[in-house]
Amino acid sequence: MKRLICIILVLCVLFSCTYFVAGAAEVVFEPTVTDMWYDNGVRYGRGIQLKCDEAGENKGNIYVTSEYFYFPGYYGQEHFPIFESSDGGRTYKHISDIYDTEFIQRKYKMAEDGTYYQVPEGEEGATTYKNEWWSMKFQPFLYELPEDIGQLKKGTVLCAGTTKNNNYSAIVLYYSTDGLRTWDYLSTIVEGGALTMGTGTAIWEAFLTSEDGVLYCFYSDERGMTKGGGQRLVYRASTDCVNWGEDVKVCDFEEENPKYRPGMPVVTKMANGKFFLIYEGVNMGNGYMPVYYKTSDDIATWDYKDHGVELPAPFRSGSPYCTTLNDGKIVITTHGTKKIGVNVNNAETNEWYIFNTDIESAYSRALFPMDNGDLLLVSGGAHQPMNGRTLTASVEKIAIDNEIKIVKTTGTEPWGEETPNWGNSVANATDNNPDSFFDGKKDGYILLDLGKEYNVTALGYITRFNFGFRMAGGSFYGSKDGDSWTKLHTIGAAPKNSLTYYVNIEGGSYRYIKYTSNGKEGCNVAEIKVYTSDALNVKINGKFVHKGGDPIVQNGEILVPLRMISEEMGADIAWIATENCVAVILGGKLAMLEINSDKYTFDGEEKKAGSVIEIIEGSTYVPIDVIETVLHCKAEISGSCINISN
Repeated sequence: MKRLICIILVLCVLFSCTYFVAGAAEVVFEPTVTDMWYDNGVRYGRGIQLKCDEAGENKGNIYVTSEYFYFPGYYGQEHFPIFESSDGGRTYKHISDIYDTEFIQRKYKMAEDGTYYQVPEGEEGATTYKNEWWSMKFQPFLYELPEDIGQLKKGTVLCAGTTKNNNYSAIVLYYSTDGLRTWDYLSTIVEGGALTMGTGTAIWEAFLTSEDGVLYCFYSDERGMTKGGGQRLVYRASTDCVNWGEDVKVCDFEEENPKYRPGMPVVTKMANGKFFLIYEGVNMGNGYMPVYYKTSDDIATWDYKDHGVELPAPFRSGSPYCTTLNDGKIVITTHGTKKIGVNVNNAETNEWYIFNTDIESAYSRALFPMDNGDLLLVSGGAHQPMNGRTLTASVEKIAIDNEIKIVKTTGTEPWGEETPNWGNSVANATDNNPDSFFDGKKDGYILLDLGKEYNVTALGYITRFNFGFRMAGGSFYGSKDGDSWTKLHTIGAAPKNSLTYYVNIEGGSYRYIKYTSNGKEGCNVAEIKVYTSDALNVKINGKFVHKGGDPIVQNGEILVPLRMISEEMGADIAWIATENCVAVILGGKLAMLEINSDKYTFDGEEKKAGSVIEIIEGSTYVPIDVIETVLHCKAEISGSCINISN
C-alpha cells in the first residue's frame, strides 16, 4: 500500500464566473508501506510559493510538506519532509527534512505519581527519559515573511509545527534562509501537556500570518478546558519571532457549552482590508460537524464569544481552509468533500459558488494563492481504506467568463394554476432571484433566447429550495436555430440548497439554451445562468448590471452605456434636445456631455473625453474616463468585466 502527498494547481484567468477544467495528477511523495504505521501515513499537506525577490532563483518555486509517520519503535524519526517544484507543479524533488532538534535534548525526572517532568537547567539528578520520543509530529505550516520582522529579513521561510513525546508538547518555530534546504530552531511559541484530546493539556493546529511587522500564530488550545473536553481558539503575537505574548482569545464558548471545541483556525486578509477566519465546530452541530466563519476589521481583535456564520452544506465535517486570491475572491475547502467554494463579495453574504476539484476529499486540504492568480491546493490523507489509500494530485484550470443577458425566457406550462408567489412564471428561472422558481410540469423545459449567437463556455444553475432531487438527471442543450439541439450537460447528483453550481461547456456557438427535466420529476428550477468569453459586462458595487445595453469596443476604446450606470449610481440624468447633450447631476455637481464630441463640462470646467461621446442603438455611450469623473467613482477592467465602485 502506498500514500502520496498531493497538490492541485488551479490556473486562474480574471473575468467574472468560475469553473474548472480537470488536469493530470501529479505525485509529490510516495513513501513505502514499511515507512508508516499511522492510518493516514502522510497527511495534513501544506505548501507555499516563494514570492519575494529575496528568494532569488527560487522565486516562483512551489514547496510542499506534510506530517510523516513511522512504525512504532521509530519515535524521534517523525518529521516534516520538504519537496520542491521549479516547473509550476509538474514535478517535485525532495530537498530537506525538518526534525526536532530542540526538545529532544531536554532532561526529565520521574515524579512521585510516576509521571515525568522537565528538569530545570542545572538541576542535578536528571536522567534522559525517552528523549528519542520527541518528534516533529503534527500539523506543519510553511510561511514566507512578506516583510522584515525582528532580525529576520523579508523572504525568510518559517515552519511551525507541533513536537511531542508522551507527556509534553510544544508548538515550535523553525526557519530557513537558503531556499528551504536547511532549517534551524528559532523559538517555542507555546508549550502544553500530553497530546490527547479531552485531557485539558493539548495544543494543536498552528497557523501563521503577519500584519504590520507582527507575526501571529493562531492555534487550538485545550489547556485548562477540563469541564467537558472543550477547546478554544487563541493567538499569540511576536514582534521578533522569538519572544511571544500572552494568549488572546479568538473563540471561547466554554460558558455556553463546555463540550464545544472550535478548532483548526485559518485566517485570510480580504480585498477590503478586513480579516476572514474559518474554523471547525466540533460538538457544535446537530448530528454533524459545522464549519463557521467570522470577520474582523482588525486581525488582533475578535469577538471570542461570537460563533460567526455557519457555512452551508457541503462545507461541513471540519478541517476547513481558506485563502484570498489575487482578484479578491475568497476560496474555502473542508473535510468530506472534493468541492471548493468561492465568495465574491468579501463574505458580506454567506453565498458560495460551488466547484468540483479533481482530487478526493481528505483529512485536511489547504489552499494557497499563487503570484499569477493561480490557486495551489495541497492535499494529504485521502479518505480511503487502509489497503489502497493514496493521495492524489492534479492540475485544474479556473476559467472565468462573462454572464450573458437573457433576452427572452419561455417554456412549458407551470405545474399549478396562476397564483401569486408560486412557481407559475418561467421567467422566474432567469430573474436573478434564487428565492423565486419555476415549477413546471413533468417532461417540461425552459428555453432561453440569448438574442444572438455566443460562444457558450459555462452554465450555472440553482435548485428550488428542498427540491434538488427534481434537477438530478436534468439536461442542458444548445442550439443555433432552435430546431437542432446538442446536449451540453446532464446533472448528476441532486444539487444542494442555496448553492450556485457551474459547469464547463466544451465550446460551441449557440443562440438558444434549453433545460429539460429528467422526465420523472417536475421541471423545477430557481435560476439558470449562461456564460461566454465573448461579451463585456459591467459590475457596479459588486453587482452585475445588464439593463440598458452592454459595453462595446470601438476603435480600441471601451464605451459604456451612460444612463444604465448613472441611474445605478444614484445620479439624475436627462436628455436636452436643444443642446444635443445629456445632463447628469450627482452630489450637486452638473455634467453636460455633448453628443458626437469628445468634449464635455463638469462642475463648470471643460474636460476632454478619451473618445467621442455618441449615441449607439438609441443609448448614449461614453468612455470609462468620463464615468469616473462624472459619477465620482473608480472603474477597473478585470479581463472582460468592468468593475465600477464608489
